[in-house]
Amino acid sequence: MRIYTAIKFIIYYLCFAFIIYQNLLSLEQGNVLRTTYQFSRWPSELTPHKKGSFHSSQWNLRHWLKDSEEFHEWSWEFAFETSSSFQSLAGAGFQNTTESPLRLFDMHSEFRNSTTSKQTISIDRFWYHWRYKDFDITLGRQAIGLGTSHFISVLDIMAPFVPGTLDSTYRPGVDAIRIQTAYGESGERDFIAAFSPEESMHSFLYRQRLLRGNYDFESIIGRVYERNFLGFGFEGSKGRVGQWGELAFFERKNSEMLRTGSEKFAFSAVFGLEYFLSDGREWGISYFHQDFGASDGLQRLNLITEPIANQGWLTLSGRNYAHLRFSHLIRPLVKANYNAVFNLQDSSGFYQPRVDVNLRDNINLSIFAWITSGKSSSNQIVSSEFGSMANGVGLFLQYYF
Repeated sequence: MRIYTAIKFIIYYLCFAFIIYQNLLSLEQGNVLRTTYQFSRWPSELTPHKKGSFHSSQWNLRHWLKDSEEFHEWSWEFAFETSSSFQSLAGAGFQNTTESPLRLFDMHSEFRNSTTSKQTISIDRFWYHWRYKDFDITLGRQAIGLGTSHFISVLDIMAPFVPGTLDSTYRPGVDAIRIQTAYGESGERDFIAAFSPEESMHSFLYRQRLLRGNYDFESIIGRVYERNFLGFGFEGSKGRVGQWGELAFFERKNSEMLRTGSEKFAFSAVFGLEYFLSDGREWGISYFHQDFGASDGLQRLNLITEPIANQGWLTLSGRNYAHLRFSHLIRPLVKANYNAVFNLQDSSGFYQPRVDVNLRDNINLSIFAWITSGKSSSNQIVSSEFGSMANGVGLFLQYYF
């Protein structure tokens, strides 16, 4: 009898394993390895607090599973990522990333967190999408991008990239429900509700996009990070000249320091022009202003201590900036890029040349550098925003398998 039970159990186990195996084989799945290596050096004026050269590296291995059914109009995706970062002792505090607070569930675990190394695993995608009548509904941890997707943005507030970020392969996911539907003949409407462990931080947005001729217009209204929000954006071109812009109004909080602008709301705006040449070259220039920003070192120190600086969406600490960009498709698989950002208040600058090379269908390599200018000092009050940053060079590799 025991032998019969054991055989029955083995058969059931094998059948169950076969079903799971067959289902997994039918799923679309893949892996991406992203690694960055950087060699940097602090300005000599920061001695003895920060001194000398240092190196750092980061490895991100992402595995994803997804499936869809066009007839029933549903799809889903699950992706988790393991990350390991290392840096020499002299580089402690070189890179401090702030995770979006719009993650209701803690799907993050740390195996190690020391001064020089960190190992983590996290679930970055876990969503299900279905279609109900004229509505597309997506529920779960998903990527949500807003605005015109340029180097600097004021509308992309849920999980934005810091200007100059090399690894922008995957936008960090937020826990949300998103409902989309068509608007007119060429537009769309979205309702987005994103959730945080703190009930007061839940965010709700209504977004509308409309295409008129060669221009795409976007408007957003709602409440994010405990403040009311209203924003507008546009992007388009006439001939070889492209124009784009974003502007937003943020409700002020009583606990915040008023640096400039209205007592009721803070104004942010960015406007840019682009020029496209037939030989694959592109030029761009833009101007960025934010009332939240600091005009000197003392205001910047005060800003760092405020809650707004730890919510992940205020990506620059100054008030007025100019941005220049250039890109050139040298060959079909080789592209040169250059970005320069200038803080117009303290006359500091950040310069980032980069060359992107497609080595194979599944391998991309970027060689980059970042150079800073401006006043640097161990006294942060008299130091400039970019002048006290480290300079360096690095490599970024993407491998899909």
